[in-house]
Order: sequence, then C-alpha cells, then structure tokens
Amino acid sequence: IVVRLRRAQANYYARRFGVKLNPDTQVVATLGSKEGFANMAQAITAPGDVILCPNPTYPIHAFGFIMSGGVIRSLQVEPDDGFIPAVERGIRHSIPRPLALILNYPSNPTALVASLDFYKDVVAFAKKNDIIILSDLAYSEIYFDGNPPPSV
Repeated sequence: IVVRLRRAQANYYARRFGVKLNPDTQVVATLGSKEGFANMAQAITAPGDVILCPNPTYPIHAFGFIMSGGVIRSLQVEPDDGFIPAVERGIRHSIPRPLALILNYPSNPTALVASLDFYKDVVAFAKKNDIIILSDLAYSEIYFDGNPPPSV
C-alpha cells in the first residue's frame, strides 16, 4: 500500500508542479507535515547548524530543528523591504553560515501566497549562497481564485 501511495504522490507532483520524482528514493510517506518536517530536521541537522525561518511561521518549522540541535534565526520581513533582503540579513548575522531556509507558502499563519517570480529569486539566491530550501506545501491546494499557488 505504501508503495502505491508514494507512486501516487510522485504522479501528483508531476501533474501539479511538473517535477519528476522517483517514488522509491525521493518520496516518503509520513503521518503529516509535522512528522515529515521533524524527521527531515533530524536527518540533516547537526548541533549548532543555523536554520533561517520566517517569523511568524508554523511552530514545527522552528521546533523540529531546535529539537535536533539546530539554531533558529528568525527572519523579520519589513514592509516595503522584501524577503530576499531579510534572508541576506539573516546570513550576515549568522555564524556559522546557515544550512537551510524554510519556506511556507501559502503561509500558516498569515495566508500569504508567494509568486513564481518570488520562487525564482529565492532559488537563485539559495544556489548562489549554497543554502538548502525547505518548502512546506501543506496548503498548496487551498486557493479561491482559480490560480493554484506555485512552488519551488
């Protein structure tokens, strides 16, 4: 049953996001995003690793890494400033260099939806700075205007 679930999830990602995933090596079945995020945090985090996390955010985004020994740097996004400058500030004020950047759009708790251009900018920035992007898509199928939210 789990094999069929992983296959179905890989097919969904191909249809919805145009991403080809190997269901045997790139799809994990969990009880929900909390378990998935916490397990992923344990898998990639060493004690002292810095994780950049938007504030406010869904609690497991920070706590999964804290429980794994990581250090959270909250990203305060100023009105009229933008997300990339907030990430740049987070990098400048982090020693050691951040391991990962958490994204959560559509956002819980703010309901903010990011544009495709936003994702393009964040991906380019992450590649340039060698930072892992961790994107929580828990609410990607809840939208009301006929335009599904994009993803990484």
